[in-house]
Amino acid sequence: MNTCQRYLKEIAKARHLEELQEAMNFVLSELSIESYAYLNVGVGTNSARSPFLIGNYKSDWTDYYIRNKLDLIDPVIEASIKSCVPFFWGVPEVVYASRPEQEVLFRQAASFGIRHGWTVPIHNCNGRIGTINICSSKEFDQFKEHIENLAMMLHVISIHFHASVCKCELADTKRSSIDLTTREKQCLEWAAKGKSRTDIAEIVGLSPRTVKFHIENAQKKFGVFSTRQAALQAVLSGMISI
Repeated sequence: MNTCQRYLKEIAKARHLEELQEAMNFVLSELSIESYAYLNVGVGTNSARSPFLIGNYKSDWTDYYIRNKLDLIDPVIEASIKSCVPFFWGVPEVVYASRPEQEVLFRQAASFGIRHGWTVPIHNCNGRIGTINICSSKEFDQFKEHIENLAMMLHVISIHFHASVCKCELADTKRSSIDLTTREKQCLEWAAKGKSRTDIAEIVGLSPRTVKFHIENAQKKFGVFSTRQAALQAVLSGMISI
């Protein structure tokens, strides 16, 4: 297994966005990359949806960026909409601020150590764009040389990371929209502790048939076909504890 395959495997193991961010933090630190941000934004009719951002940029900056909708004036996002090819930004010779409000944005970003960077744009068929933004506080020429040596690997990693974000975001959204009743949680909690339906019925004071009813309802909500799978999903989503 080569280095790139090892990194892709690390990313593929993530099941939730928190795990995915940790995996990307590890991969990029191995490649001596200081900081990154993944930003997913809408284009056209999809622009009404709030941008989605994860990474290890300073939270003060990312909170300010999202709160003030700076993606709407960001020259990096403007360039990403027009191209699928990775590009450098932050110095006059490449993508740079061309309007006063963009100059302000770049100055603000620089105060948080984001002076220049390299972006991989990834276009979805649903009208949204994902961007992997890798930045550095090093001198631009030094940063550019480092990235160019890793460009092919970083491009592949970025595409896989974007696909994993979409997968994890869908899974997290699906889990968060599930609402179990108190009885369903109670039955699954005992099931997670290894109790049979008969045992659960005795413990909670219900008939085995009623316990079966609650557990099967929970299975349907999670889209699984066994008590064990439903209990596992409930534990992983934090709905119950064991």
